[in-house]
This record gives sequence, structure tokens and C-alpha cells, in this order.
Amino acid sequence: RGQVEQREISGNSTGDLGVYGVQLPTARSGLKVNVGAEWRQVLNTTTPDLEYLTGDAAGQGSPTVPIDGQITSREVFIEARLPLLDDKPGAAAMAFETGYRYSDYSLGFSTNTYKFGLEWSPLQELRVRGSWARAVRAPNSAELFEPRYVGLEGATDPCAGTVPVFTPAQCAATGVTGTQYGTIDGNPASQYNGQLGGNITLKPESATTKSVGIGWAPSIAHGLRIQLDYYDINIDNTIQRVGFATTLALCANQGLFCNRIHRDINGSLWVSPQGFIDDPFKNQGALAEKGYDLDVNYRFNVGGFGKLNMNLVGTYMDEMTVTPLKSLPSTSFGCAGYFGNNCTWDNGPNFRWRHSLRGTWETPWHGLDVSLAWRYFGKVTMDQLSSNPNLNPGSTCTVASGCISNTDTHLPSISYLDLSAAIQISNAVNFRLGVNNLLDKDPPVIGSSNCVGCNGNVYNSVYDALGRYIFGTFTMQF
Repeated sequence: RGQVEQREISGNSTGDLGVYGVQLPTARSGLKVNVGAEWRQVLNTTTPDLEYLTGDAAGQGSPTVPIDGQITSREVFIEARLPLLDDKPGAAAMAFETGYRYSDYSLGFSTNTYKFGLEWSPLQELRVRGSWARAVRAPNSAELFEPRYVGLEGATDPCAGTVPVFTPAQCAATGVTGTQYGTIDGNPASQYNGQLGGNITLKPESATTKSVGIGWAPSIAHGLRIQLDYYDINIDNTIQRVGFATTLALCANQGLFCNRIHRDINGSLWVSPQGFIDDPFKNQGALAEKGYDLDVNYRFNVGGFGKLNMNLVGTYMDEMTVTPLKSLPSTSFGCAGYFGNNCTWDNGPNFRWRHSLRGTWETPWHGLDVSLAWRYFGKVTMDQLSSNPNLNPGSTCTVASGCISNTDTHLPSISYLDLSAAIQISNAVNFRLGVNNLLDKDPPVIGSSNCVGCNGNVYNSVYDALGRYIFGTFTMQF
């Protein structure tokens, strides 16, 4: 049983200072400002029953630990937008915007975030924009307050098996004795122990975000709007673990973090709770991502049959670089186009390309709209098959070696079709009926040992785990 409660008090005020003459002579309107303050408190309580506390429930690989904590923040903010040019040669419009927020947390730290942006329309139908911002993410209650426990984390031990991947010297660094080398049993389910849990000393992550975009609404194609944006995000002091495989590799190859490896009396990292790798959350990593967002919308008449609205929203991930230890850049690895224990979190696989294309027919018959959508997710590859040594030490992880099953090497691209119809019965009443995953496609299934972020061996944050889904909504406004 668990409960998350958020309490919030906020207020803000917006003013147009152009009324008081705060305005550039080259612009039609003046400075607009929004100021405000917020108080926010988040309480998180998780109380597992006895079976979950002891890890005896079906499918549990480790105990579910209780959580009890709260975070309070007090914040003030200001945002401003200043028009610079209007109706000038080469500048139909130009404006500058900025913002600042100060946050004070009950955990003993404070943050400053801010942004700067510029918009320029050389023509009425063309808009170019750019922005630079500093953002933060405070640690959540699980990262802060979760008790330490021994649970499942790793997939392979390079020192296990009759023919270990690591040499005797490398395994000795990780705590394997000479007599144990070549005799340690591997886990048949590819499940190894880590000592996990929260860290009350965590500080916020910080990010620098840069973006450039261009928007076009051509006069020769009325109803067409195209927006293309490039983003470059760099996150510092990421809250993360070093990782089971990375810890073993750093110890074996560089003599680092060897004191975090605790083997039991038989040299195992899974047979008993005494064998584990200590891997707590810390502000120790970095994450960088670059890519493109595309948004195309075209609404046009179809003679006497109403209107058709086509909308495409897609994202291309060009780069995603994860650095578990920013003090050691050599620990970094790329995750764009990959999934698995190292490259997947709660948001699912890192697709290179994904999109949603929706066509909506606005019929001429009594407010009836019919919509068909195509959701597409690209192919991704298991991260352990990467050539990066931090993901696949010595490039030894293959299907033939038994490190990974044949079904887990890739997740194929998949498309879903969604169909819905809505009718506006009156000004206050709307009824909608629809079917998601119209063709009842099964989701890709992943083995438990490679399924971080999964539920029931499926990335259900992305894929439709339950197949075809029929829904209806009835809305009344009064």
C-alpha cells in the first residue's frame, strides 16, 4: 500500500508595462511581466505487507522496502517578454524573453534556474527562435528515503562459469581467490545482487538546454504549419548508480571501486544475500542528448465533405551519451537506438525515430469527427551487443556465448493504428468512442534479466501491453 500526496499554494500576477510607457520605440507593444510565488510539499509513504517485505511474493527478486519521507519547497519566480521590432525591413517581428526562479528546499539546498530566448520573424509566414536555459531536477522521495536493501541489479558476472571472461588477475581484483577461479556458478536466470537504496545527501541535478527552431506557415498552402526544432541537452550531477557491470569492469581494469564488490564465501554475487555489489544513488554522472523534433499540421477543405486535419509529430534521437562517472569520461557509452539494463529507465527504450501521424475528418454531419492515428516506434538493439567496452567488456557478450537469448537481441519496429469517432450532441454534451491498437498487435517481450523498467516483461510505458483497447467517454459541461 502506498500513497503520494502533493500540497501546493501558488499565486502569480501578470502585467503589461507597455501601458506605462515601458516600450521600445521600434515595437508596437511593451514589456509584459509575470511574477509569482509557490509553496509545495510532497509526501510519499509506501507500506508493503509482510510477503513483500520478505520478498516472498510471486515474481519478486528482492524485498519491497517501505518508504516514508517528505520534501517541501518555497519558490519565487519572474518571467518577462519584451518586443524588440515590429513591421521593420527583414523583421516582421522580433522579441526577447527571459525568466528566473529561486527554489529553497527543506533538505538543505537551494537552486537557481533561468532562461533566455529570442524569436525573429523575417517574414509573416516564417519564424526562427533560439533559447538557452538552465534547469534542475531535485531528487525524489524514493532516491532520498528508500532504505538500503540487497536486490537484483546485474545480469552477468565475468568471473563466473568454468571459462570466465575475466583473467585470473582481473577476477582476483574483484575478490575471487585462485581456488575459486573457474568454479563459481553463474546465475541461470542472469540475476545478480546489488545493494541498493536511497541517499539522503543527494543534491539536485542541473541541466543546460539549448534549442533552435524554425516555423513555416506558407501563404501558398493555407492551413499548413511546419515546425522543426533542434535540441541539445546536457545534464550534470545526474542521480544514478555506477552500475553492476561498470563497477566490475572498473575494478578489473583500473582497480577502482573494488571495495564495493562483496563476494560470499564461495565467490558468488547471487547465491546468498552476502554476495552483492554496493551501488547506491549518488550525484556522480552526466547525460547528454541531441536530436530533432518535427511537428507538421495541415488542415484543408475536402469539397462538400467537411475538412481534413493531418498532424505529424515525430522525434529523432541523434545522440544519447551516458557517463556513469563524470570524473572518469572513459566510463561513457552511447544509448541512442539501444535498450537494456544500462540504457533503459522508466521512459522505455531509446528509439532513434518515433512518431504519431493522425488524420481527423471533420465531417459536415452534426459535429461528427472521425480520427485515425498511426503510432510508430523504431527498432532498438540490446545494449549488451554494443561494441562499447563499458556495455560489452571484450565484446564477449553474444547469443552464442549464452550471455543473451536470441529473443532479446532486438526489439522490432512496431506500428499501432488507433480509430475513434466523436460527436458533439449539443454545446454542452460530447460523446467519443474509440479503439486503440485496432489490429490487436502483441508487444515485444523481453527476458526478465534484461528488462529494467519493464512490467510483466513488457515496456508498457511505450508498448500496448494489453492488446486492443476499446474505450468510450461522455462529457457534459455545465
